[in-house]
Amino acid sequence: MAEVRFVDVSIRDGQLSVWAASMSIGMMLKAAPVLDEVGFDAIECGWNNPEKNLTVFREHPFDGYRMLRERFKKTPMRFHGTGLQAFKPGPSVMRALAFRIAAKIGATQTRFSDPWNQIHIWERRMGEVREAGLDPIINLAFSLSPRHTDEYYAERARGAAALKPFRICLKDVDGLLTVERVRTLVPTIQANAPGIPLEFHGHDTTGIATSVALEVIRLGIHIINSSIPPLAYSGAQPSVHSLARNARAMGYDVNTNEGLLEPVTEYWTGIAKQEGLPIGAPVEYDSRQYLHQLPGGMINNLRRQLGEVGYGHRIDEVLEEAGRVRVDLGYPIMITPLAQFVGTQATMNVIVGERYKEVSDQVILYALGRFGEEAVTVMDQDVRAKILDRSQARKVQTERPPDPTIEELRKIYGGSDLSDEELMFRVEVDEETRKKLVPPTEYKVWNSPVVSLVQQLAQTGNRHIHVVRPDMTLSMGSTRPDESTDAE
Repeated sequence: MAEVRFVDVSIRDGQLSVWAASMSIGMMLKAAPVLDEVGFDAIECGWNNPEKNLTVFREHPFDGYRMLRERFKKTPMRFHGTGLQAFKPGPSVMRALAFRIAAKIGATQTRFSDPWNQIHIWERRMGEVREAGLDPIINLAFSLSPRHTDEYYAERARGAAALKPFRICLKDVDGLLTVERVRTLVPTIQANAPGIPLEFHGHDTTGIATSVALEVIRLGIHIINSSIPPLAYSGAQPSVHSLARNARAMGYDVNTNEGLLEPVTEYWTGIAKQEGLPIGAPVEYDSRQYLHQLPGGMINNLRRQLGEVGYGHRIDEVLEEAGRVRVDLGYPIMITPLAQFVGTQATMNVIVGERYKEVSDQVILYALGRFGEEAVTVMDQDVRAKILDRSQARKVQTERPPDPTIEELRKIYGGSDLSDEELMFRVEVDEETRKKLVPPTEYKVWNSPVVSLVQQLAQTGNRHIHVVRPDMTLSMGSTRPDESTDAE
């Protein structure tokens, strides 16, 4: 039978979904040579969460990804992401700059999306990607609504195929697909994109992603995105172990040697325990996912953020409101950045107690069509009028930030000799942060029970730790004269 191949997305989507972007590049380095030996079709990296990489981990991102590339000697390196500041407004050319930097680092492929599946935006991205020298993979993003029918996907698949990409990736970022739905959707895409290799990217948000992926394989899509425990499930991709085992049982050839991954799972599990991070696990089915459609990783972040400001007990209200906001806004596909707009607006509606009394500048721009022209006509017009009937909206509407070219940015930030990497740094990262960045170093898991105990005590907020054993006394921390020992 046909061969099934797997793309590993553990250090990109896996850690974003399960660890809320808490994986440093240093945590990737030791695992990288093992990933390279498994036989993956590609290993996907990304700019991940630059706010953490730059300000928390203090890692130089470009140095870090070059270190990863040196460890990927056999497997294609794929980048997925828009740059160092995905949510920070900035010149539109920064995306093209990110593609160029990724190619210079050594990536050979990139996936890219448009949150409305707009064909003319795909065409623009294709030009940027090909100019950078990367193989372009168009994400055909799935959503569930009265608008997102098989006819809709037939038309968008034809548009994507006409651009002749390296691949088209059916992307189910919100984990909405069911076995029944793919039985009509996949043949529709295949019929309207003949000759274009297809790939599948699904998130296990409802607990059925493994079954969906296996049905996708049966229907003829044989390149599947997967993740490695403990960064599988929990809103991330299904485990490569389960997918490979079941694909073999179905009679397909699977040439990945996932047995090599045991030390990677052990290493990342050790990091999770040492850092207090979650272990990915299959989730229970939750029908509410089909109402709010927020990505799994975003739900985890939202739950944490609400807890930090004392509103953790209202997460269910926010999720319910997110479903209503999405309908009001015209059923946007819940991928970055539109999913964040919906989740933020739902949170504001719940906390303020009145719907759309307060809105963000991003939602105003959304209503003006700045994040996709379709929004202007498909959203509820009464809601749109309420969003725009305020002084802030009138101010935002008149503001048109400058949109310089790369050449103009070079003149502004240092001259024609400025490298792409240094240009991106100067545009998107403040000087104080840049000065503190260092090359990543391999993260070490300490197996000593004493070290583990000290780390656990430190995480409780103790100012001073005093450990006494028959053969050892350990004292750590700093105290003022009036302070006593917190933990012994």
